[in-house]
Amino acid sequence: MTPKYPRQFFLFLLMAVIFSGCITARLKVDKQGLKSYMESSEVFGQSFTGFSLYDPGRGDYIFRYNDKKFFTPASNTKLFTYYVGGKILGDSIPGIKYALQNDTLYFTGTGDPTLLDDDFATQPVYEFLKSGTHRLAYCEKRMYGHRFGPGWAWDDYMYYYSPERSSMPVYSNVVRLSKLPEEPVLSVSPPYFRRSIIHYRDSIFRTSRIEQDNLFIVYQGPSPEKVDQKVPFKLSSSLLIRLLTDTLGKPVHRSLNYTPEMTSVIYSQPTDSVMKKMLVESDNFIAEQVLIMASGIVSDTLDSERLIAYATENILPDLRDKIAWVDGSGLSRYNKFTPEAMVTLLQKIYREQPQESILELFPRGGVSGTLKNNFKNEVPYIVAKTGSMTGVYNLSGFLITRKGRWFIFSFMNNNFEAPMSLIKLEMEKILMNIYMKF
Repeated sequence: MTPKYPRQFFLFLLMAVIFSGCITARLKVDKQGLKSYMESSEVFGQSFTGFSLYDPGRGDYIFRYNDKKFFTPASNTKLFTYYVGGKILGDSIPGIKYALQNDTLYFTGTGDPTLLDDDFATQPVYEFLKSGTHRLAYCEKRMYGHRFGPGWAWDDYMYYYSPERSSMPVYSNVVRLSKLPEEPVLSVSPPYFRRSIIHYRDSIFRTSRIEQDNLFIVYQGPSPEKVDQKVPFKLSSSLLIRLLTDTLGKPVHRSLNYTPEMTSVIYSQPTDSVMKKMLVESDNFIAEQVLIMASGIVSDTLDSERLIAYATENILPDLRDKIAWVDGSGLSRYNKFTPEAMVTLLQKIYREQPQESILELFPRGGVSGTLKNNFKNEVPYIVAKTGSMTGVYNLSGFLITRKGRWFIFSFMNNNFEAPMSLIKLEMEKILMNIYMKF
């Protein structure tokens, strides 16, 4: 983001150069030293910052700064989705529920986000529906709430990070437009939408969608050598049936007046593989659907709001007064968490998950996902979830010190106008010094 005033912008650039050259400069890592540094920092002086650092080995806090204040968590919210979803979903996620009656297989959705998602090579639900000889009848299960979460930006409808929520997603509820350098034209997946692409000439290559329709616009400027873009589509029961019919190569009917009791389940993916994509890639769609699936297990209703109420009451009672939680992904600015609440949740994860699982499922500084290009070190030392949106950058997770000690931390920054890169550099200076000292 470009700062409001040019003079301020050049100051930020100068500071970025200075900090990048002395990132490992030692500061006094104790309560008073850290507090003095954070209070005197020109970078943090432009934002609202909180930091909580906990030593699980000794069972006490090393440092606390504004950690009882509420912050917009952005995608740090996914840590709550991960913990609660894992508690409820078990080892595998439910793909569909179904019942066989005479010559008909009746089926309904569970909220599973992985059906026909290219990132999941095995597709048990697809194989089950395709290989059977029964007549297929889809029974729509109502999803409570809106296609978007509370407080989501309405004009994000055409961006990859904001697909619509649904009771039975397919193709992750997005159209994928792709092209390799040697290919002359764009590929469209699912192929059903080839007829829905409109081409215009423009000075740059970009894509868009008509808000209330599934018409996709490709502004055909100078095309980059490689294209891989996802544009959400509007899913309805009639469109779902057409997509399934087209993909399965057999008719799928809609059961309007009859829905049998469905007690049989086809499980689709290992829960860990779904959670890994959610955490490492910060996949908003998966996060939303995890809460919907969990709700279906707890109450047989697809209602993320009800699931959040259940979870805060029964799974996270010790955090009830420290969080305001409204969605699974963190797209909403209605979410409000304290750094202390983040650390308390991470303590639960640390106690209940092997370190090997944490290293596998979380982004790692300089190695993977949303941390691949940040917090680099010869030995990776940050294992954490990022959370970013305009004026927000948070990092909550685990710091593994030079001596191999595990610390739990939450570093939250809100309401800044400085470039996000500068916020990250200032955070890195502190985290690296903690790594070096302990």
